[in-house]
Amino acid sequence: MKQSKTLTEGALFAGIYLVLLLITFFIPLIGFLSFFLLSVPYIIYGARHGLRPSVVLFLATVLFSVLFATIVSVPVTVFAGLGGIATGVFIYHKRSPYEAWAGGAVSFTLGIVIVYVALEWLFQINWYDELQHMLETSVDQTKIMVEQFGGEVSEEQMNLLELQIQQMLYLFPTGIALFGIVFAFISQWIGYKVLKRLGGDSTDHFPPFKRFTLPSALLWYYLIAMVGMWMFNEQGSMFHQAVANVYTLTGLLIALQGISFIFYWIDYKKWPKAIPVVVISGIILFPFLFLYPVRILGIIDIGFHLRDRLESGGK
Repeated sequence: MKQSKTLTEGALFAGIYLVLLLITFFIPLIGFLSFFLLSVPYIIYGARHGLRPSVVLFLATVLFSVLFATIVSVPVTVFAGLGGIATGVFIYHKRSPYEAWAGGAVSFTLGIVIVYVALEWLFQINWYDELQHMLETSVDQTKIMVEQFGGEVSEEQMNLLELQIQQMLYLFPTGIALFGIVFAFISQWIGYKVLKRLGGDSTDHFPPFKRFTLPSALLWYYLIAMVGMWMFNEQGSMFHQAVANVYTLTGLLIALQGISFIFYWIDYKKWPKAIPVVVISGIILFPFLFLYPVRILGIIDIGFHLRDRLESGGK
């Protein structure tokens, strides 16, 4: 009976995935939204049946992608399947939401890398080169527009722009990782909503953001990357690019911890709920002004366990 239910649900979720995949590729506007739903069938099925049936579902959807969609859809299916199954299996084993998020984020990031390699191998499309070309074209067009309006762009300004472009390209891996993290969060959040509708565990949800905490090990990664930035300071070197990406990514995560602590502190002090909105707005509008103080706050929170101290009465 249980095996029959597993097979029936597998066929159902495979069909749902195929519909979402076809919408994503062939209906432009709705397809953008359905793209963020592609991993949800894997999450639901993995959360209900575990790893082995999910792998069977994954193989079936890869086959369906080849038969009913386009060859380009296969890397997309791999991307959605890896992250969705990882997230679902974490939920199946009753791991914490943040552990499931971490597992999904790593798997989605791996999926993006697979898509990147597949597109370059199949169609000679290199995202890095395309991004570089787009940025350089944008700079050239900006220079032309300024000159058309009677302005002048000095060589020093052009060199500064080129340096900024190069720095953005250095952080291309960080962009991939951030996309994986955000996509994992959105997919898991939707997955929790669907699971709740299907009568899932009532504990399947993200805890309040004020409870968001990162492991202390992340602080060590950040500090090691900071030291690495000093040691490998030659622009363009492989080591510099690697540590720059680790430094940026861990720094953003620590800043997220700092924002979480601000939410916790506001709740702890029973301040008006409008204050978090003001805080987030300020960080978004003036990131260069507020991001570093928030990051420092995150470092202090991780290193000294501020919330535990506050809850224990400052002991």
